[in-house]
Amino acid sequence: MSSPELDLVRLAARADLGPERSRAFRHAAEQPLDWTLAVRLAQYHRLVPLLFVHLRDHVPAAPEAVVSALHDAVRKTSVHVLFLSSEMARVARRLDRDGVPYLVFKGPSLAEAYGSVAKRPFVDNDILVHREDFGRVERALLDLGFGTQKRSDRQQSGYLWVHGEYTFRRMVGAARSAVDVHTNLVPFGFSYAPSFGELRGRARTLDVAGTGVPVLGWDDLFLTLSVNALKDQWDRLRLATDLAEVARLVDDWDAVGARAAQLGSRRAVHLAVLVAADEVGGEFPPHLVRQSRQDRRAQALARRARAFFETSAETRVRSGRGRASLNLLVQDGLRGQLRYSGFAAVRRAMERWVDPGA
Repeated sequence: MSSPELDLVRLAARADLGPERSRAFRHAAEQPLDWTLAVRLAQYHRLVPLLFVHLRDHVPAAPEAVVSALHDAVRKTSVHVLFLSSEMARVARRLDRDGVPYLVFKGPSLAEAYGSVAKRPFVDNDILVHREDFGRVERALLDLGFGTQKRSDRQQSGYLWVHGEYTFRRMVGAARSAVDVHTNLVPFGFSYAPSFGELRGRARTLDVAGTGVPVLGWDDLFLTLSVNALKDQWDRLRLATDLAEVARLVDDWDAVGARAAQLGSRRAVHLAVLVAADEVGGEFPPHLVRQSRQDRRAQALARRARAFFETSAETRVRSGRGRASLNLLVQDGLRGQLRYSGFAAVRRAMERWVDPGA
């Protein structure tokens, strides 16, 4: 069952509460609470910035020590995000100079959906590139001072096939910068594999630290987050908040539905709608909510997500079997299930080879 501390965190899980949610949040915050647990839950669900902002703005009687501690954490995170934004701009300028097409997703564009990096900080930068351009991107990042784990060319290709991304890092004093270079938005086992060219054609331009960078359009970002939440096992409330905030900015829900059907991701979208609507009050077109509630398997998976949220973070177990079960059940049909089953089997066989140090 949900605890009052988790209920408080769940109510805080929106960038703008609105009058009704604000009253409910204030009422919940004024009840006797285990504030240590509330903060710990906010940390696990990565909602500390929103809990701080809403306590500061809506609950004058909130414990001063709690608000102060949250403020310190948010200030440190915000400083790091400014550093990461400057790093993204630096990488973008280099790729533009080299003529390498790319797209930025998550990170800065999600912060834009929330209205502020203070409300939605991020810990790394994510870019999507053509698979054939990966070598050019790798050379550019190495030249910019980034490093990565040493693997043979065959191991690197295998790693990219399994994970769809490769991480590059560098240290600037005590600050860590990381860039995840994706050749697929999600691992190959998922049916969702939109064309890079089409994504670029629908991209928006976002100012990041004074540099214009191409980012996923809101419709494409919503679809990507719906599938990406499966990779993360729907393990945190912030996944639902991300979807709810991006949903406010989606231009064409009919296009979202058509692309989801084309890419075998309708159930992933139904699950995303149910979790975002029921857990954090996300607003969606009535016909989409109705379709999602008629999807019995999506309903069952949404109940699984809620049960996971309500399990103590200290006793939570993220098992490979649970991940495979979720990703198998969420596929639209037999073809998608066979695709994911085959991918999971090959991935298990390849993981030790592509990750010799794991």
